[in-house]
Amino acid sequence: MSKMILSITLLLLLCLCSNSAADSRTAGKKTQCCTRVSLKNISKDIKGNNYQNQTAHGECVNAIIFRTKKGGRRVCVDPNAAWVKKQIASMTQVEVGKV
Repeated sequence: MSKMILSITLLLLLCLCSNSAADSRTAGKKTQCCTRVSLKNISKDIKGNNYQNQTAHGECVNAIIFRTKKGGRRVCVDPNAAWVKKQIASMTQVEVGKV
């Protein structure tokens, strides 16, 4: 009987330790998604013809992500902004024209 109690206690202790280790791994991590968007028109600063579309989930918001010419910095912008729609349309048109 005491072996069973000892085994259960060790098992519970092991579970608690693994949960706290998992929490500490994610606690200091930076969010890898856009949590807010810029309304500023950065069309002249965009590098290349690539963009990323992010959908809202958790603390992440709907966004279009462009890279800038200066250092390839990621910029999150409002996907509903008129200039963003125009920019994506021109990028898509360039891609279609290459084929």
